[in-house]
Amino acid sequence: MRKSYKMKRNKHYAYTNKTEKKSAFRRWWWTIPVAIALVIAVIVIVNSVKTTSDGKTVSSVSISSLPDKTVFYVGEQPSYKGFAVTTTLNNGTTFTEGPEACTFSGFDSRFAVKNQEIVVTYGEYVFTYNIEIKELPRPLIPLEEISLKVMPKTEYKVGETMNISDGIILLQYEDGSSREIRLKYSHIYDFSTAEAGVFTVSVIVEENGYLATCTYEITVTE
Repeated sequence: MRKSYKMKRNKHYAYTNKTEKKSAFRRWWWTIPVAIALVIAVIVIVNSVKTTSDGKTVSSVSISSLPDKTVFYVGEQPSYKGFAVTTTLNNGTTFTEGPEACTFSGFDSRFAVKNQEIVVTYGEYVFTYNIEIKELPRPLIPLEEISLKVMPKTEYKVGETMNISDGIILLQYEDGSSREIRLKYSHIYDFSTAEAGVFTVSVIVEENGYLATCTYEITVTE
């Protein structure tokens, strides 16, 4: 009888223990997703806040002043004097650094352009601003002749659209001086890809009342 009674008691004890475990799990299971969410939030916050070498967090970084010179003439060298970037920290303090702390790219003064984008890299921050490249002021010297220093596209299929993106014109003046300009669609005459064949395209430049022309050939195939 003692053996039988002991077995029943053990069975009853085991059943009660399992029930308690299930009940405890039901009470605490919701804490698992909450803990995971908190860990993810901490990771996001840590990664989104930038810190300085002394541990202060960076609130914002912005261009505080553009260079003194933003208009250049063809052939001029770049100048970034006066450019400044200001960093604001989370405690309200700020510090400013000049062009020597930045890397600049995009400057090209070979040709006149209204809005040329300059890219500024400051550490992990990237900013842009625009400059203008102007033609050099010139005396009224007669334009003597022009030629294509760099040829545009010369081989086309029937019906293909004109492409002159690579073309560069050399302008020569009566005093022996010269300069280069980009070939524009307004310079082109007699262009057609309506049918197959070899055709002559005219290039005309007008400057200060003087005209100069040159030609080149295109080949159109089926």
